[in-house]
Amino acid sequence: MEVQQTYKENIHKNNTLLDSSEFVSKSMSFKGRNLTDALWETLETYPSVEILVLDDNNITTLPKNILKKCFPRLRVLSMRKNKLTSLSAESLEHPTLEIADFEENTDLSELLLEEAGGTAGAMGSGVPPIGTAAHTVMFLGLLKTQIATISPNFFKAFSSLNKLMIHCESICGACGYGFLNSLAKLQCLVVTGARTNSCHLCKVTGGAHGAMGSSLYALACTMPNLVELDLSGKNMSIEYFVFIAPMPCLRVLRMQGKVVRDMSLRDWPGILKTLKHLTLGVIDDEHDANFAKPGAESTFYAERILEATNLESLSFDSRTNKKIKFSLGTKKVVFPHLRHLTIKNCDLRPLTFFNQENAPLLDSLEIVNGHFTEGYFYTIKKRLGDRLKSLRIGIENMDASQAIYDLFTFIRSHQQLDVLHLNVCESITESQSFYKYFSDRPPIKELYVIGRMNIHRMKRFLYQIGHCSTLTSLLLDIEEPSTVMAYFYPVFNLSFFSLKGTFIGKKDVLGAKPESPNDLKKLGGMKHLSVLDLSGCRLSVVPDNIISSLSFLSQLYINDNQLKDLPEDLVALLKTQKNVPLYIDISNNHLGMDKIDKMSIINCWLGTSGFILY
Repeated sequence: MEVQQTYKENIHKNNTLLDSSEFVSKSMSFKGRNLTDALWETLETYPSVEILVLDDNNITTLPKNILKKCFPRLRVLSMRKNKLTSLSAESLEHPTLEIADFEENTDLSELLLEEAGGTAGAMGSGVPPIGTAAHTVMFLGLLKTQIATISPNFFKAFSSLNKLMIHCESICGACGYGFLNSLAKLQCLVVTGARTNSCHLCKVTGGAHGAMGSSLYALACTMPNLVELDLSGKNMSIEYFVFIAPMPCLRVLRMQGKVVRDMSLRDWPGILKTLKHLTLGVIDDEHDANFAKPGAESTFYAERILEATNLESLSFDSRTNKKIKFSLGTKKVVFPHLRHLTIKNCDLRPLTFFNQENAPLLDSLEIVNGHFTEGYFYTIKKRLGDRLKSLRIGIENMDASQAIYDLFTFIRSHQQLDVLHLNVCESITESQSFYKYFSDRPPIKELYVIGRMNIHRMKRFLYQIGHCSTLTSLLLDIEEPSTVMAYFYPVFNLSFFSLKGTFIGKKDVLGAKPESPNDLKKLGGMKHLSVLDLSGCRLSVVPDNIISSLSFLSQLYINDNQLKDLPEDLVALLKTQKNVPLYIDISNNHLGMDKIDKMSIINCWLGTSGFILY
């Protein structure tokens, strides 16, 4: 269960270089066009394009020199969800390229220095030949791939790389990470599918002991410039990692792995003083013999983290059938700088180590659990006080009326609460405590509500929300969109509104009613909207005069709908808005590409008007 479901899922994850205050670059997108390798033969030279989006296609190769030849000013390359089987450093050689993202190329298994069939001289020299190094690339995204083979010199070509995100389920944890030695400037390392066990060759030859210098758990613990380290994998044992030597720059550490037995973080003294953000968690291995035993218990002895006195956020985040207990020992818990605490899918034992005398001054709390019983939130209130500004709660089952009453008593006690996210079961959305809380018009600014409710309850809830004058951000996933909009009362101070994900997972999706244009016109009355997310709402039309009335609009998501034409006022806006960035996603609709191409040719969708995805 996830608490948050926001428009940010639609944004390119690595858009830090595309901040709207500085964004002046041009973009070109061929997203979702079923393109093949024939594309490369049809390209011309595009001297002004800095962002190239080729996501959701069937491209299998990235030829050498094609990027330099056709896109001389390219800064961002996104080729997610294609059919690449190998990637060479030669193909990414470019004087200005900074971001290269190949996430979800599920057939990608090889990282090569040169293209297949290239000269062998460079391979034997031990260093990349001059002119074939992708020196400018700072971010390389290889998540959700099947990398199994990495050329010894591949990463030597990326001397400027400071962020690497890679899936390594097919890489030996004992001998396969020698490539990290080439990444001296790396500041952020994200590895999913990580393993700490030895490969068959290590076991057969007995070479595992000698290969330890190339192991994940040896190299990741000694990289001097790392600021963020994120390792996760169902075959990764967290206790293998020994952080004896200080890592002076490390501020963020996230580790999620398997727990076979009780485990302790006894070997972490070298890094704890510098950490500001720590996440620990457990991931189930479905092939584990204990996977089918949901009643199994394990204890994670994490008392060493009490030495991390500079922590600003602490998370216990698990995805497991086991009952995981995080123990902080018997010492007095004091985190003077802690402002955020997350507890997901594990027991609430970490909370019991706080009391009103030593409780941190938390601004934010996130709790996600399948079941809560009577007394949970009463206990939390006693332990943590009433100073929260942000609260995120996910509950799959809560039947006891007293437990629901305690939940909203807890929420009410935080008078400074600005942010409230509720991903809750139907017994909560049907309760009197739920409606009594919103009838009092709480002064919250950001509200996400994800949870089923019947039509009569929804009418009452939407009426109450319509009178919450302090709201500036609202996400609703309570019923299919046409029903929500039929009874929706515009909240005139909103700057962010989302129906994204509404009715996802509901049984009556195929029978959902089409939207009413008159109901959608209510959106035009919310003049302060800067982000409007209507993705996945089965829209067949967006009425005219809505977008033109939203003068502050900077991000519009109408992707994954059934649109056959674009609103005329949107087209007119794109023709006139040249200096203010406007981010639009219209992908996965029924729009004719001839119409989109025509708009692109007259340059009202490229240029400084924004980053357009289609």
